[in-house]
Amino acid sequence: MLTEIIQSDPALQALQAAWQALSAVVPQSTGFFASRDFVWQYTRAIQPKGWFVVTIRDPDTRKLVAVFAWERVNLHTATHAYRAVQPMGASLGSYIEPPIAPRCLRPAMQALFNTALPAAGADLVCFWPLHETSPLYNALNEDLRGSGTLKTFRYPDNLREIETRGLDYALYCSSRPGATIPDARYGERRLNREGTLHFTLCEPGPEAVEIVQRLCTATVERFGAQFAYRAQPEWKTLVVGLVRALATCGTAQVSTLRFNGAIIASGLSFWHKGRRFFYLTHYDPAYARYSPGKILLYRLIEQTFADRGCAVSALARIATRMIGRRAVAS
Repeated sequence: MLTEIIQSDPALQALQAAWQALSAVVPQSTGFFASRDFVWQYTRAIQPKGWFVVTIRDPDTRKLVAVFAWERVNLHTATHAYRAVQPMGASLGSYIEPPIAPRCLRPAMQALFNTALPAAGADLVCFWPLHETSPLYNALNEDLRGSGTLKTFRYPDNLREIETRGLDYALYCSSRPGATIPDARYGERRLNREGTLHFTLCEPGPEAVEIVQRLCTATVERFGAQFAYRAQPEWKTLVVGLVRALATCGTAQVSTLRFNGAIIASGLSFWHKGRRFFYLTHYDPAYARYSPGKILLYRLIEQTFADRGCAVSALARIATRMIGRRAVAS
């Protein structure tokens, strides 16, 4: 396998077509946060220090078979400091699934570990967060479990996933425990009696950007010190950049619930290969008694059933670390 380390914007831009073509043929739908679209916006907004992208190509055809986007992090134990790398945007995405061509997984991983990462000066490699069905996650466990080189952390309760394919929406609603769907339906009936309620799945580009700016601001104000991304002030720039670049093509979806023309709830989702990632949501507190946030979620789940897709909320925290010949505890 031929490996290359990319560290400049022009080289990253030149990789766009090949990277997108590779992502298109990968069967997994968990790869949005490892896609070229996300990584490009991440490097623009966050500007991580020491970022680099590893490309792996077939030696005969020179065709791209794998792409790994990394940023450098410093990890410490009581006795050691490690030069570590993790996927770009690992703290901001539900899962990170690098695009790897079918039947090229193990040759690509061999080239990554034996050639590319040593050349980049990495002595600890973090793969997180990975979906538990990830081919990469399964291959690492199959090949390295028990060898002393692999440490795995599992947080399965942090994931909420609704697989709609093959299921009936009405049956799902009737069998769903909890009060979310009944509350949403009741609030929807009340609002429809009192005025005009309208759900929009994808606001048009310019409006979507304006709405998501307000959505980001409201989210930060709502959670304050509890906000997960408070340590990354560039986060809002990243989210707005993603919407500006991807709303028109339908990948970034800014959805709204309007009552008598006014927005009472809004949300941002990313639609990637049949998987809808619920990313942000906010509602007007003045309408809290109507449960507008639940109504918006209810409508988005209904849309995902109509699309025969998979709905994902919260963050997966299935994480895998690899270091030389030693395991490192959390």
